[in-house]
Amino acid sequence: MLRVTLVLFFLLVATPVWALEFSAPTPTRTYEPISLGNDPITMREYYGELTGDPLLYEVVALQNFTLRTVLDQPREVVEPLPLRLLVVREIPGGRVEVVTRLEPTVADWQAYKEHALGLAWWRALVEVPDLAPGTYRIEVSSAYNVGSYRLTLGTTDVQSGYVGAWQRLWFVQSYYERSVFALLTTSFVLWQLVAVIVLALCWRYGLPWWRRRFSSSLAKLLASVR
Repeated sequence: MLRVTLVLFFLLVATPVWALEFSAPTPTRTYEPISLGNDPITMREYYGELTGDPLLYEVVALQNFTLRTVLDQPREVVEPLPLRLLVVREIPGGRVEVVTRLEPTVADWQAYKEHALGLAWWRALVEVPDLAPGTYRIEVSSAYNVGSYRLTLGTTDVQSGYVGAWQRLWFVQSYYERSVFALLTTSFVLWQLVAVIVLALCWRYGLPWWRRRFSSSLAKLLASVR
C-alpha cells in the first residue's frame, strides 16, 4: 500500500508532461507584423481574434526548415468560419513571394477534441518542407475578418513540465472566459482529482495497516529477544 501511495505521489507532482508555449500577442497598429522571433521549428501556440482586420505574424528562419502551420478555431457552431492563411517570404527589392495558401472549404476542416483542455476545435493545416532561411510573414484572415482562432507554428514538441501544463490550461480557460467549473471537463484536471482521491484513501486506510503490521513485527522481535 505504501508503494502505491509513493508511486501516485510521484506521478502527481513529478512526472513531466507535454505542453506547448503559448501567448496571445496583438499588434500595436493595424496590420503591423507581430514578431514571433527566429525559431520557426519549436512548436508554439498563438491565440488571436479577428475584429475587422487581418492579423499578420512575422518569423525569421536562420536555417533551412519545414514550415508547419496549424489553424484551429473553436467548434462552437455547426459549421466552421471561413478562416484562411497566407504565407509569404520577403525577397530582395522590398517584394514578397507567396510560399503557400490555406483556404479550407467547410469539408476540409477536421473536427478535433483536445481532452487536456476540454475544448473542441475545427482544424486545418499546411506543411511546406525545405524552405530557405529568410523572413516569413503569416496572414490570418477571413471574408469578413471576424472570428477566434489558434495558430500553431513549428514541428518540434516542447516538454514544459507539470507547472507549465497548469499555466497553459489556466491561460486558455481565461482567454475563452470559461468558468472554473469548466476545468472539471479537462482530462488533465480529472486525472489530478483521481490521483488526489486515491492518495487520500491510501493515507486514510493504508497508514493504519502499516502501523498494525509494524507493531506486530516489533512485538515479535522483542519476544524473540527475550
